[in-house]
Amino acid sequence: MITNRFVSGALTVLAAVALCITTFSVTSCKRKGAEVAVTGVTVSLPSITIEKGQVSVISYAVQPANASNKAVSFSSSDPSVASVDEEGRITGKSAGTATVTVTTKDGGFTDTVKVTVTDPSNPGGSSGGPVTGILLSTYDLTLPVGTAVKLSAYVLPGNADNTDVDWKTSKAPVAIVDDYGQVTGIMVGSASVTVTSKSNPSVSAKCEILVVDADAPSFEFVNMGNGISWANRNLGAGKPEEIGYFYAWGETELKDDYSWDSYFDGTEGKDFFYYNPEKSTVLQSNHDVVTKMLGPGYSIPKFEDWEILANKDNYDWTWTSDYNKSGVSGIVVKSKVKGAEGNSIFLPAAGYIDENGLQANSTSGFYWSSSLKTGDEEIGAYSHNLMFNSSGVSCSKDLGVARKTGLSIRPIRKK
Repeated sequence: MITNRFVSGALTVLAAVALCITTFSVTSCKRKGAEVAVTGVTVSLPSITIEKGQVSVISYAVQPANASNKAVSFSSSDPSVASVDEEGRITGKSAGTATVTVTTKDGGFTDTVKVTVTDPSNPGGSSGGPVTGILLSTYDLTLPVGTAVKLSAYVLPGNADNTDVDWKTSKAPVAIVDDYGQVTGIMVGSASVTVTSKSNPSVSAKCEILVVDADAPSFEFVNMGNGISWANRNLGAGKPEEIGYFYAWGETELKDDYSWDSYFDGTEGKDFFYYNPEKSTVLQSNHDVVTKMLGPGYSIPKFEDWEILANKDNYDWTWTSDYNKSGVSGIVVKSKVKGAEGNSIFLPAAGYIDENGLQANSTSGFYWSSSLKTGDEEIGAYSHNLMFNSSGVSCSKDLGVARKTGLSIRPIRKK
């Protein structure tokens, strides 16, 4: 059962009714029609050495991974030493050094790689010796389910004794890769593909893969006032009345087991600060599934954001057992804030998931905040959440849920 604490006179969690978990339809969180600005670009290696006549490639990653316009241009400070084409292929022309610059079309962000070109005294060239590095054609790849993209690996030096490589995926259920670097998206989720030198296994390169459902509907965000826009549906839902996905606090992957044994820190009640050297009591972007899926500017609500929405002076909370005649129960939240009067969102009573499966579905709603519950001996084991049922809503600093529990997530966007 879920662990909750309530202030005196607050709500009582209804008795959970164990239900069989059905297989949820895979839905992407990828937004359509919304521009995601570029924030930077990074080359994989600050310097490379090639021989005259050899061709290499400038390998780079545009940030964020879901930027709308990842187009870049390339230029060389001295094309007579090293030229570069529009695809980022660098050709050694003569002995010397040159700087190749990659520039993003969006924002004009740049990064550089120093290119050293050598001219061996032996015209036929000689053995290049052991592998010293591997470049990938991309380090971040968003891939719709059912599609395939070939990754190219460039072994350094180009004339190494053995340029053979091995390909491996971290999560075969999400993405698979063949012996030639072709990656295929199987199901929504994230994985990484690693290429490793056969002759020198200490040399490898990794590409982060995000597999999405290209047919998923776009998110709509509703201005509810106070500088916050709330998504019109839960993360993983295709429409407002669907319950969507359940996530353990701080995790960004879907799973079947919601026990401490499967939780990412692996230890019941371990202080989250152990994994958070900055001692922040709010999830950082790498642990915020909304930020990971939708990009910068989008996040799980903080506890303070839920407190604002739960203020009955500014918002009406109305329970319904049949939202839009869908048979789904939950709460309709309507804004009374000036400039957002009448705007509303629906929060399904999705319940939660623990070791025993889906609980309290259709009777209660539990929604994560990104705020860690602190101030007592349980620091790190619990996090703040919003809870409601037909009797009303509870949002209190005394309210906390064990982080390993699967709760609903409602994305927000702030001005």
